[in-house]
Amino acid sequence: MELLLDQREPGAQSAIVVGRVETALGLQGRYRNVLWFVDEAGAGIGLAGLVAERIHAAVLGRISMEALVPMLERFLLADAKRLPDLIVTDDVAGPSVDGYVLVVDAIHREYETSRRVRATRQREGYLWQRNLLVNLVHFLQRRVPSSWQSALAGVPAFVCGAGPSLDVSAPVLATIADRGVVLAADSALRLLSRHDVRADFAVSVDATKPPEKCLPTETAPARVVLAGISPPSWCDHALEFETYFASGYSLTEQILVAHGVEPTALQVRENCGITALELALFLGCAPIFLFGMDLAADAADPRRRHNADSDPTIDRGEGFHRQTSLPAVPGNYSESVPTFLFGELRGVNERLAALAPGLVVNVNDRGARLENCALVHPREFVPPSEACVRKRRVLSALAGPSAVAPEAMRGALGAIGAQGAYGCREVETLRDVLREHGVDALVARLRSLFVQEPFARTMGAFSLKLMPHLTPPVEGDEQWWSAMLDEMQDLSCLAEAVYGASVA
Repeated sequence: MELLLDQREPGAQSAIVVGRVETALGLQGRYRNVLWFVDEAGAGIGLAGLVAERIHAAVLGRISMEALVPMLERFLLADAKRLPDLIVTDDVAGPSVDGYVLVVDAIHREYETSRRVRATRQREGYLWQRNLLVNLVHFLQRRVPSSWQSALAGVPAFVCGAGPSLDVSAPVLATIADRGVVLAADSALRLLSRHDVRADFAVSVDATKPPEKCLPTETAPARVVLAGISPPSWCDHALEFETYFASGYSLTEQILVAHGVEPTALQVRENCGITALELALFLGCAPIFLFGMDLAADAADPRRRHNADSDPTIDRGEGFHRQTSLPAVPGNYSESVPTFLFGELRGVNERLAALAPGLVVNVNDRGARLENCALVHPREFVPPSEACVRKRRVLSALAGPSAVAPEAMRGALGAIGAQGAYGCREVETLRDVLREHGVDALVARLRSLFVQEPFARTMGAFSLKLMPHLTPPVEGDEQWWSAMLDEMQDLSCLAEAVYGASVA
């Protein structure tokens, strides 16, 4: 028996094994849990080297494909620190190859999605929460108004993602941009500007995309829709465009809801391009034409994942994949294309599948296949015939940002400020514990602190970053934990200050 794949994760305490196993493979005593995918014949042989209590057998033919992804998600979530080892034997090329191919494909995709989420939380969790706390007053005072819903009913929309195909389709869009509303992801703005296309709406919902890396030197967008975690410097451009905030799914926003601040009707989605599509749907635009919505790397050069004018230092596809290969998904013009956005692709396909047939058209010369979309090559694109008069009229009638009622705002920010003050007091005690009693004692105190829901929600994305490190075995030296306390202290002080800022 040979191994087709032996992917070992540093410190892994669990494993996913695919195929019959006739030898021990060094599994004895190594894992707490193993998820084993095997056919009926192989299940009768058993998994060599492991006690039965540690094996969760998933037998092909007994599990539905609908149950496969939730099963994988639960297994991956069981260890928040480390992904499982992945072992695939050459048995998968045998009589049950079709079933095994589906399983391996699903595992590959879920691994990469989970790897990216975990890497993002560790790299950006503190930044997400810092941005949200700095933005919080603006977030409550400059909301996307509910009156925008269906305000542009029947007006065509051109939704622009930042994929490589936009290099080809932007010149086509430039000739007809006045015939519909232009909604653009932030990383598409510079390329559109180079073709003299001004976005009527721009969307920037990532924590690491400041305006100086996205805005063109000319033709700034008319309006920019932001998330709470967006860089606060977007709000410094009040003379160039209006800023609006849409609700997301952060833990801290749950505090706002508890104090009577309802989420905005428009919700932030998986990334900027998909949120721009959601905005077009919210506005009631029809039909909707997608440009640059590849949701995949360039098949000819997988290292190329965005259009030529996007800033390479904010390439969301880099840094998340330890392996050189990317998951393959069905392509528009090829059997498969590599994607670094599998989670986003799954999300947008679920959204598109629920829409009326014919509403959305994908203008693309490459990219991943999208559900329920007519596919049109840029050179064959036939634009809508409507002139720009109606577009200008309806855009000029759109309301400005809405604001939360003062009493609700004071209540929500007062609750966050109180938890911030609590954190500021606690952090000094925590530093004493670390200095006098060491890392284990500190972690024990942090567990008791972050199990308190009001404080954990106030710390938001930082809580999601820190909590995996509070589970045994405890890792990290005194210097690492001291840096975590520095981040906690900074966020606590910002949270304490928001109430004063709101009533100043």
